[in-house]
Amino acid sequence: MKSIAGSDYDALCSRLARCTVASGPKTTKTTTTMSQVLGICSWLQSPPIVSAPNQLHVLAFDQSALMDAAKWFREICGAKPARLAYRVYVFENLVKQIVRSAVVQGADVLYAEVVGTLMDIEATVRATKGVHVIMLSSLTVLAAALLREVRGKPKRGVIGTIQPGEWTTYGQRLSDIRNLAHGIPAHIIWEAHIDAVPVMQIGKDPTAPKEGIQVYGGEGRNWAANQDQCLRLRADMQIAPRCRKMVYDTRAFVGEMIGGGRGFDRLLPREPGLYDIFQKLGLQLPSAPN
Repeated sequence: MKSIAGSDYDALCSRLARCTVASGPKTTKTTTTMSQVLGICSWLQSPPIVSAPNQLHVLAFDQSALMDAAKWFREICGAKPARLAYRVYVFENLVKQIVRSAVVQGADVLYAEVVGTLMDIEATVRATKGVHVIMLSSLTVLAAALLREVRGKPKRGVIGTIQPGEWTTYGQRLSDIRNLAHGIPAHIIWEAHIDAVPVMQIGKDPTAPKEGIQVYGGEGRNWAANQDQCLRLRADMQIAPRCRKMVYDTRAFVGEMIGGGRGFDRLLPREPGLYDIFQKLGLQLPSAPN
């Protein structure tokens, strides 16, 4: 602990994103966000957010999370091979093992692997000059797999009840991963699915949250409170047979999802790209676009 003058506090603040990008299913949020981080988005003429393509690190938990992504970058975005040198850390098979209960109850195989991978990435980031971005796709699948890992193998025909201790362990593991990621000197982007409350349920309770982050338990309610930026990705228009123009909604969230973030009064309600968002918020960007 140290005591400083209030006027000096801003100099200590991080200029790195701690961001959640959420959307409905199958909205190309992964490829859209990756293309903007790499500076190859087909409908934007904006510089990259990373200093070099291999400084984008993508942790893929969803099944086929990046299916046809490289092809889309080449054919739709016109990316050259050198722009596709981003790093992908594939957790899909491990997640499948967890879902099929190939591990014992209370195991920490996935948890330990994610923690170890983040520590390896941190070592790379600290040993390399430039701006790095770490994307995790998706928070929703990661959280579900962590909860299954804690609960162990389901019994046929039995839904079962999650015990309080299991909720505690699950929440602690998810918080550990978040805090570890946020300690890395890189922009962190969590991708999440949106959980919408059915219309009939909303009718029964007008105060019920209309949408939130699709994460089990209380973690879904408080996740956004631990993020500096929360954005919703929305489709704007179809601009080609295989390409929809997307925008980042900075005012959308209600209920469980805390909208906006620090400095969001500087942003338009709908921003066309991440680079402009980062620039307006004073976040770190490469000094010379590559």
